[in-house]
Amino acid sequence: MASEEPMIRLAEAQGRLGVSKSKMSRIVAKGLFPTYKNHLDGRETLVRWSEVQAGLQPTLKQAKRQEESG
Repeated sequence: MASEEPMIRLAEAQGRLGVSKSKMSRIVAKGLFPTYKNHLDGRETLVRWSEVQAGLQPTLKQAKRQEESG
């Protein structure tokens, strides 16, 4: 279940995706997946990796198709 999945820092998700900080900010601004504030440290944003993957799935599929056709 997603609710039992541990959360990771947004910076870690950014690293897993291999995108820049500004690109990650644009992705978050589009609302493709939910983000959560760390209640112990309000400066930190957390995400669930499965939600990141699910939110980006259509984008990743499109990019893969473009790679294959290009």
